[in-house]
Amino acid sequence: MNLKHLPIFNFDCKIIFYRDKGYCISCKKVRSEYLAFLAKETPHLSKEYSWWLGRLTEISTVSRVAELTGNDQNTLWRINYDRLV
Repeated sequence: MNLKHLPIFNFDCKIIFYRDKGYCISCKKVRSEYLAFLAKETPHLSKEYSWWLGRLTEISTVSRVAELTGNDQNTLWRINYDRLV
């Protein structure tokens, strides 16, 4: 997995790791392991980065934050929507 984390001095910070998957005998599905630092809105952002983007959407529009950070507007809209609900 590639996970975006908070930028450091205008450099993108990505965490690259493997996520274990296993077969569940009771429900007969393949499940991924639970990781506490993944954002609930999208599995491609860390929880801290998602929180920071949510704080930015409180003081600016979603389109401007997307332009500033280089993220997708739909992802930022979901982050903003989850903060409002």
